[in-house]
Amino acid sequence: MTPDIMTVLTVLIFTVVLLAFDLLRIDVTALICMLALGWTGVLRPPEALSGFSSNAVIAMIAVMVMGRALRTFRRHSGGAGLAVGGRRALFLFWSASPAPFPIHGHRHIPAG
Repeated sequence: MTPDIMTVLTVLIFTVVLLAFDLLRIDVTALICMLALGWTGVLRPPEALSGFSSNAVIAMIAVMVMGRALRTFRRHSGGAGLAVGGRRALFLFWSASPAPFPIHGHRHIPAG
């Protein structure tokens, strides 16, 4: 095996251990892996950073940022009126909706 292959396998094993045992957050682990491959000389800097030009990577970063923002918003506002993925959000949507059909198995009860 060449030294480059040994380096890549070492970084891969290190990354798998970090992900399997959840020692660091996923985004931090991915950045460490990318930086390690760049610092060891396996990848040139343009090659290491070329993944950020992908629309899928940018979309995943945006989802992580929005998720963190929603968690922070819930923590600081006490979750008033916002429960992401919970029954409260469904109830608020259902009660504010003028639709006369049930949403996710809930019966529509007319007012009055």
